[in-house]
Amino acid sequence: MSPARDGPSPIAQGFPPGHRPPPTRDYGEGSRVVQRMGTVTVGVSLPRSWVSQNSVAVGSRLRAETLRDGSLLLRPDTGRAPELRRSVDVVRGEFPEHLFRRLIAAYVGGASEIEICEPGGIRDDTRGVLHTFLRRTGGSEILSEERERLTVRDIAAGAPLPLSKLLHRMHQVVAELLESSGTSWQPRRNGPPVNWSVKDDEADRQAWLVQRILTRRGAAGVAGTLTEEDSLSPLDWLTLARSLERIADHAVLIGETGNRLADLAAPSAQLRAIETFHLQAQELLRNAFVAVERADAEAANDLLDTGEALHQTCQTLHDRLFPSTGSEALSPAVAVLLGRLLQSIDRVISYTQDLSEVALARGLAVRARPEEPTRGPEPATFHDLPNRNQRGERMNAKENRTPSPNTPSLAPGSHRA
Repeated sequence: MSPARDGPSPIAQGFPPGHRPPPTRDYGEGSRVVQRMGTVTVGVSLPRSWVSQNSVAVGSRLRAETLRDGSLLLRPDTGRAPELRRSVDVVRGEFPEHLFRRLIAAYVGGASEIEICEPGGIRDDTRGVLHTFLRRTGGSEILSEERERLTVRDIAAGAPLPLSKLLHRMHQVVAELLESSGTSWQPRRNGPPVNWSVKDDEADRQAWLVQRILTRRGAAGVAGTLTEEDSLSPLDWLTLARSLERIADHAVLIGETGNRLADLAAPSAQLRAIETFHLQAQELLRNAFVAVERADAEAANDLLDTGEALHQTCQTLHDRLFPSTGSEALSPAVAVLLGRLLQSIDRVISYTQDLSEVALARGLAVRARPEEPTRGPEPATFHDLPNRNQRGERMNAKENRTPSPNTPSLAPGSHRA
């Protein structure tokens, strides 16, 4: 494409040799004539004012996007996501949680600015939800404030964040949270009780940020083309973030349930069995994330088998801890809390298997690449091996996994590496 010319076009549009095309009308800014640019290529000229306004020159790259009505949108390819504004209208009588979720949806959807509108004036309840949103997401500030309108802008929208480092930190936060939950059923010491929901906020913030980064990179047309990050597809990054977020959610449930169990007279034998099972889940999480970073397909396969064995262990513990008859029967309150602990630990194992599946896919993709003679024998990590995995496998949450009947069960206290 070239800037618009004054006067008739010098390009013959398929006319016989020596025949000049008729004079071209001046269609102004709203219309252009399709012209032949080569043997099979056609094109249109660009308005001079648009070219000047957008600093477009010969060799500049343009992005073309087909809209729903069939029209074609052209814009300069800057490698950055376009500025996106979202408007959130406050509904009278709406639950605060619903407004918060809508603000989060606008945030993870890549909005650079979010405008909150409330007819009749911004109420204190709305301000409270907004300040909770700002605290839990981080990086956003109130840009302007009027009687019926508040505008929030993400001041960190242009700062590139390597997903590999973001996910590594997120794993550290989740692993620490899971480890802390393993002491929740022990007798409390002096001091205030642990606020598990606050501990979960950082994991949520990082999960939302990963989804936001992926959305904005997709809008900028750079998803899957980054040299540092293309060892995993966008779906893989999203699987890692969401799986870690759900592990954190269940760690919170374990902590809250354990605190309630500490106030009851739960038998020590049952608590020791739960603690051993919890430690096995922690080790599985650590090993799974190492396998992801090292693209270790063999370790990932072993970890998937270990996860299946731990699912069998969960069922064995359930049968042992909850006898239907006899003097060992637990009180209903203790039985319910122990059951919740087992269920959440089992879900942690399921989501950890999602991490192992990403490690397996990445390891197979790395193996498919020809070896470079300068590469050492050590497996590569996120930071030193760019490798694109275009796996289209859907994310499976494994909420209701059914173990294979041929999978061996781990006895409490044992562990498969």
